Amino acid sequence: MNEVLRLEGVSKAFHGRTILPSMDLTVTGGEVIGIMGPSGVGKSTLLHLAAGLQRPTGGRISINTRRIGFVFQEHRLLPWHTALHNVILPQLAVGTARTAARSRAIDLLGEMGMGEALDTFPDALSGGMRQRVSLARALAVNPELLLLDEPFTGFDHRLRDTIRSWLNDHLQDNQTAVLQVTHDRKDLLAAVNRTIVLPMEKGLKPY
Repeated sequence: MNEVLRLEGVSKAFHGRTILPSMDLTVTGGEVIGIMGPSGVGKSTLLHLAAGLQRPTGGRISINTRRIGFVFQEHRLLPWHTALHNVILPQLAVGTARTAARSRAIDLLGEMGMGEALDTFPDALSGGMRQRVSLARALAVNPELLLLDEPFTGFDHRLRDTIRSWLNDHLQDNQTAVLQVTHDRKDLLAAVNRTIVLPMEKGLKPY
């Protein structure tokens, strides 16, 4: 398997306070890893480091792909674009032709039950609908590395089960490497190969 991500002795501190202690991690294509632990142990920070959105305080990170999909805890959709265009835009950024990008966006949103909300702006969508658009946006670029930060936030139990099942099926057909952060073991994808539990460092309080 190809190596998608490697962390060697990676740590992160904010204002002199350690959030993520020294960590080693290697992720290969097709591997699905669950990240668990109490609030404040650096789970979301780990994903931001893996995406190259933050720099480590110590250690070395090797990111061996430019195709990264990220589902944040907050949807982070562009409010001046419709649901459809929020899913089209990242595809254009990686060089996908507009016609193909539009077709893939329509297909993904349709599979998530968002077919009637293509032209709706984020502020008119419910929290669960925004999160589905965010997931479609992350998958639209055919990511080699998919980062999921509490991806089922805002879903009721029935929708959560439906989307989780759909995502499990989608991952089986691809060699996408996945890092999934969750507080609830029940939310872990069925495809998870291993689970990493980040402990709170002795003497530190949640950040």
